[in-house]
Parts: sequence; structure tokens; C-alpha cells
Amino acid sequence: MALTARFGRPDTAAPPDTAVQVGNAAAEGVATSLSRSDHQHAVADGVPVSVGATNSAGTALTFARSDHVHAGSLPSSTAPVNVTKAPAAAGISVEASRQDHKHDITTAAPVVGAVQVGNAVAEGTATSLARSDHQHAVADGVPVTVGAVNSAGTALTFARSDHVHAGAVPSSTAPVNVTKEPASAGISSEASRQDHKHDVATAAPSIGGIQVGNVAAEGTATSLARSDHQHAVTAGVPVTVGTLNLEGAALTFARSDHVHAGAMPSSTAPVNVTKAAASAGVSNETSRQDHKHDVTTAAPVSTAVQAGNAAAEGAATSLARSDHQHAVAVGVPVSVGGANAEGVASTFARSDHVHLGASAFDINNCILSVIGGLVYDNAELVVTKI
Repeated sequence: MALTARFGRPDTAAPPDTAVQVGNAAAEGVATSLSRSDHQHAVADGVPVSVGATNSAGTALTFARSDHVHAGSLPSSTAPVNVTKAPAAAGISVEASRQDHKHDITTAAPVVGAVQVGNAVAEGTATSLARSDHQHAVADGVPVTVGAVNSAGTALTFARSDHVHAGAVPSSTAPVNVTKEPASAGISSEASRQDHKHDVATAAPSIGGIQVGNVAAEGTATSLARSDHQHAVTAGVPVTVGTLNLEGAALTFARSDHVHAGAMPSSTAPVNVTKAAASAGVSNETSRQDHKHDVTTAAPVSTAVQAGNAAAEGAATSLARSDHQHAVAVGVPVSVGGANAEGVASTFARSDHVHLGASAFDINNCILSVIGGLVYDNAELVVTKI
């Protein structure tokens, strides 16, 4: 059995007038009808407002056509006014300036006195401006003659870079020699060149410039001495060695290898030093700087150290060595006596000598009483114990 399918035609309708207008939000809509593929929306347009003073999004729901025109100022076809230093002004024209418009600038030549000596910095009052390649009129004057003192001057004019002052001309004559004559300003009307050079008047030193007895003096010569000059120095023959120191009266000098006539150093040993009387001697020879005298010495006499001797220098001319020894006579001590006596012996007692007499005994804590005279043979000794 054959089946036949039948489909209904969809309903279509024109879009609403408000489907396309400024401020609409995207929405699917609620209509059950559809739009044909070649449908058209109604788009409302409006008349543009005049150009305003501030930017504004506007509130109209309509659109502006692509060839719309706003009422406002039209671009001017008149050249704009020149730029000057006159005060700024908003202007009263109802026309607008084109994007590629250009102002001219009012210029003028600088005033004559704009550049002169003594001017102070000033903006000026002119409303015109100066071009970048403008030129100032600069007044120049003739330089004055070179003077004796420095002076700023009072002229308002300038001097050219190749100006020339009337003054002394550099000389081509060699300057005068330098001497010790008094200084002088000179009378030449010419000037010295920067690289000029003076010669110096020189002369040989005088014969008497260096001699004994001279005092320091500047001298009176006007000539000067060269740095490698030499003085004439007169040398004389030395005199014989004398017996007294004398300064001498000669004006001459002695050479460094001079020799005085005098006694020659002796090669004979000098005499011994003794206590004999001093003598100047009769030799014509001198002693060498490193000469040495021997000294005559002798052993001391045997009686030099004995009891009862009085101090005496002695009469010997010989001397004693520093390690000499004296002979000292010693004798046997006498027995202990009954009375003190100096004695008459000329001999000495040894340090360990012993006198014959009473034996030693301990008298510690005892009182010693002697009864009767001390007689060696019959002495009575009474000892009382304390």
C-alpha cells in the first residue's frame, strides 16, 4: 500500500518596525511566524543635530544616513591672520580653519641699535619677529692708538677681527746686551719681538778676585761671569816649619800637595819615660804619630814597707809596675806584758801570730776581778760566778 506524505507551508510575516533601532538588545522574539530569506527591516532615520561644543552619545533611536550633513562652521577659504607677538585672541569668525591651514609670520629687520657695546638684555616691544637668517647691523669704529694704561673705553661700536692698532712696530734690531749698568726704560719707538734674545756682556774674572785676605764684595764691573769661568789663583812656596803658630801675611795659596821644609820623622826609638827632669831635647828629628816610649822600672826597695816609715816620694828615677810587690818583714811577737807599749820593731806581725801568756778560758757570765798587780809569775785571778 502506498503512503503519501503531505507538509503544510510555514507562516511568514514582515519584521516589526522596531526590530532595528538604536539601543535594542539582542532577542529571539516571541512571534510564531518566520521571516523570508529576502526580508527587509524598516530602519528609521533622523535629521542630524548641529555640531555641538561637547561630545555626546545622544538619545535618538534613529540612525543617520551615510551622506548626512551636520549644520556647523564651514571650513574657511580665507588665509589665517599672521602670527605676531600681539596679545592672543579667540577671534570672531564663524568659519573653521582647515586641517592643512598655515599661518604666515610677521617679520621685520632688527633695529640698528640692537647690537652695540653697553646694551643690556631686553625682550623689546616689537610685535614682529626675526627670521632665523636675520642679520644685525653692527657698527664698527677705527681702533685707538695703543695706550700706556688699560681702559675699557666708552665707544658703542665694535672693532673688526682684523683691526690694527697704531703703536710700536716689532723691531728687527738685536736688543742691547744685558749688563750690570743701571736699568733704563729706553727711547726706542719700536717694540721687542716675543722671541727676542739679549746677549750678556761677559769678561774674565780679575786677577785679584781670589786671594787670601779678600773680603766679600760685589765689585764695580758692569760685565758678568760665565757659568764655566775660571779664576786665576796664585800659589806660593810654603815656608819652613816654625816654632810658633802664625797666620802669615802672604796673599797666595798653598797647593794641595805642598811640602814644608822641617824636621823629618825619626826612625830611632824614643828615650824611656823616667822620673828624671824634663828636657826639650837636642834632636833635629820629629817623633812619628804612632811612636811609643818605654818606661824605666825597678823592684821596690826592701825597706819601702816597714813600721815607722814616714810617707816619702823617694828619689829613684825608675817607676813601679802596676803588679809590683813590696817586701814586708815580719817578726816573732813578744810575750803578753804587764803594760801597754807601742814597741820599737820595724817588722810586722802575721795575721795568725800568737803571743805567749795566760791560756784562754770561758768567762761567759762571770765577773773577772784582779787582786794585786798583774805579774806573769804570781797573778791571783779571782773569778766570781754570777
